[in-house]
Amino acid sequence: MTRFILLTVFTSLIMSFAYVFDNITPQNVLQLFPICETSSSLGQKCKYSSRDGKPNNFLNVCCDGSENITFLGNTISIDRPNEWNYSFTVRNKLFFINEIDFTDKAMNGGSYHTKTKYFAVLVGGKIFLSESSSEHL
Repeated sequence: MTRFILLTVFTSLIMSFAYVFDNITPQNVLQLFPICETSSSLGQKCKYSSRDGKPNNFLNVCCDGSENITFLGNTISIDRPNEWNYSFTVRNKLFFINEIDFTDKAMNGGSYHTKTKYFAVLVGGKIFLSESSSEHL
């Protein structure tokens, strides 16, 4: 009887998480990724240029419409030829926990090239990040 009650409580908790947390996809990363909260070059630009308020989405920070946006499986790449490339790879890990790899690369002869991994959850239309690793390539 005790096992049955514990199993019922555990199942109820898991089911309630399913209603609160959403799945992160490459498509909704463009709309919801909190770039202004990151230490990337674009995050720094965002913090400096939008002191009065945060932009609505990633594309409002990086792009003016002249970029090439490519979806390939669980990866999205945003490229401005001869200037820069940003890419996101999204992996669903366990239940509602996701991993996002964000690559920030200068394509204009600069040496800036970083790859940062984040653990991420999507709750109520907002992505919450926790940086797990970062490397300069």
